Amino acid sequence: MIEDIIKIKEVQLEIQPSASNKAKLSKVEAELKNYLSLDEEFWTQKAGMKWFTDGDRNTKFFHSYVKGRRKKLHIAEMTTEQGLTLMSNDEIGGASVAYYKDQFA
Repeated sequence: MIEDIIKIKEVQLEIQPSASNKAKLSKVEAELKNYLSLDEEFWTQKAGMKWFTDGDRNTKFFHSYVKGRRKKLHIAEMTTEQGLTLMSNDEIGGASVAYYKDQFA
């Protein structure tokens, strides 16, 4: 893997700090950056298709996607049938459970 090669090059640079070892390390780090960029682009495209059926790659994109979706689906407040406005998560959760218990009882 590229990360293993980078570790080896870093050790070589520590043992013998030369310009050629530094250049080799920089080259491998650039390859890793390119690979990660391609990987993120791949998952960006895949997100539009079947995101959750194939799992995730634990990328920055995946986490921002999930965070945005969680924010979009969050219920900040809810009005009950009696006209009360509930704002805390506990109140909203309790009212939701009570509503559906009444529906399915």
